[in-house]
Amino acid sequence: MRLGLAVGWAYGQAIEHARSRLKLSHPGDVATGLRMLQRGRIELLASNEHNTEPVLQAMGLAVVSQEVVHPK
Repeated sequence: MRLGLAVGWAYGQAIEHARSRLKLSHPGDVATGLRMLQRGRIELLASNEHNTEPVLQAMGLAVVSQEVVHPK
């Protein structure tokens, strides 16, 4: 599974520790990451509602998001 991580964002220790085992892509921003999802270049985009919802609205896309919480 290919995961998109926006450039310059902090994703926490779990992602940092798993980086070497993940197939990562680094879109420059949320809009680029969403276009990568649309085109099948990544399967997941790690983001947050605050930054993503306005971009989804500007792109005319319906909000189809799912919160994923790391088990403790």
